[in-house]
Amino acid sequence: MVLVLVLVLVLVLVLVLVRVLEVVVKESDGGVEAALVVVREVKERLAEKVVVELDGWDFSPKVAEASPQVEVLRGELVALLESANVSKIVLRNVQHTGRLLTNKMAKTLVGIEVHETIFHEHDGLVLGSLIISSPVIESVVFSGNDSYSKGIISLCAKLGKSQTLRTLDFSHNNFMGFVGNVISQVVESAKALAHISLAHNQLRSLGVRPIARALANSTQLISIDLTDNHIEKAGLDDLIQAVEALPAGLPLETVVLDENPALSAADLARLAAAMGSDRA
Repeated sequence: MVLVLVLVLVLVLVLVLVRVLEVVVKESDGGVEAALVVVREVKERLAEKVVVELDGWDFSPKVAEASPQVEVLRGELVALLESANVSKIVLRNVQHTGRLLTNKMAKTLVGIEVHETIFHEHDGLVLGSLIISSPVIESVVFSGNDSYSKGIISLCAKLGKSQTLRTLDFSHNNFMGFVGNVISQVVESAKALAHISLAHNQLRSLGVRPIARALANSTQLISIDLTDNHIEKAGLDDLIQAVEALPAGLPLETVVLDENPALSAADLARLAAAMGSDRA
């Protein structure tokens, strides 16, 4: 059953050449065998910039044991990603990403996206290590995933060490309040982080409190999106206190609190007043 599921999945490779060439391989076109042909052809046509998107592959040891060809494909993909000038990697419903990514892919990596995956501790360690190894990475999208607590903790521990990351999208992950503690470390420590989205999680006021404390110590953040996080007045008070504590001249422009039903228009007006103070 696992093998059948793997074979119906889709591999997408997008090459930025003189024009963008998009190659889609489906099971009806030959499954894993066809995917291997595509990868090997791509390796012969490497350009200055390559964008690679993988959709729906399971690289777990269990699948590798059941389907040796999937393991061959994984090896070919690793070789491609390590040898090409990859500017962006998109992983959608790709399981066991920690068996696919390596630090050798970091040299030209500007952005990476991970969607719809079950994220383990090893995945977090590998992804985080890749991100901080890139001297040029600017954007990380980690959205719509099902993360074990150790997975997100290990990822955030690495992200805080990034010197170049400017945009972090952590939306739609069902993060609970305790995750606020590890996210606060990223907000406070990532030297270039300017924009962070935590929209559509479940941080609640408990999770917002450590983030607000980090916000008060952030010198580079421009915007933070906390839409739909079940935030109540206690969380709002923490955010207002953090905003008011920021020294004048710092770049914070936007704190988004839409779709938090416990907050009234009057509550949001209090935040707007704090944001509109003479800090700037």
